[in-house]
Amino acid sequence: VRSLYEDDALSALHDEAESVARDQRELGAELARARDPRAPIVRGYEAVSEAWIRACREGRFAHPGWMLRVLLRLWAHFFPNLVRFLHRAEGPVEDHWADVFAGVARTERRRRRPRDSSLRALGRGMRVRIEEDLPRAFAEVYLAHYADRCDYARFRADALRAGRAEDVALARLRAEAASSFGARVLCRVLPPAVREAFVDPRMCDLDRHRRRAFERGGRLVRLVREQPGA
Repeated sequence: VRSLYEDDALSALHDEAESVARDQRELGAELARARDPRAPIVRGYEAVSEAWIRACREGRFAHPGWMLRVLLRLWAHFFPNLVRFLHRAEGPVEDHWADVFAGVARTERRRRRPRDSSLRALGRGMRVRIEEDLPRAFAEVYLAHYADRCDYARFRADALRAGRAEDVALARLRAEAASSFGARVLCRVLPPAVREAFVDPRMCDLDRHRRRAFERGGRLVRLVREQPGA
């Protein structure tokens, strides 16, 4: 197994990740001012990015370079879809994001309580991020930067640690968005699995979905390697 020493690359990766987090913060604030129902999804990305960056700086990942690169790839998948959906750029919107973006707008129109709509938007956005974009990001980062140095399975522990870091960030957002005092209290005190079900059934058992995302990433890696000429 070749060395995964990456200290010489970490400074630039941190700078790029911090720049992405700033972009997310600014875009989320812009959409919130416009009362765009997709704003909570961008806020979710911002919260997760900040949590991952903080965990990297605190030394909680064995391979911080891997995690920062995955963060960057996730935004590279999400952002073009959003700006195309908003007609700020040309090009197609992937089906899974088109469904989410249109769906949260329909939910916003039907609901009387905006905060409930925010919770649903956050839940739907984070779920599709884990199920659709995260496996691709895992596979892309591995194939581009690590395939000749180690096995894909080496990063599994960091992938699960990242999930725990983002759970804390998303719990704070859900508590802020909860529509009543009682709901805000429950969001703060319930165990994560129960809290997720209380806020949005689609958010149940995110750890299971993250494990599946990592496994799907591994299958994508194998499919690419099986291609002729790979």
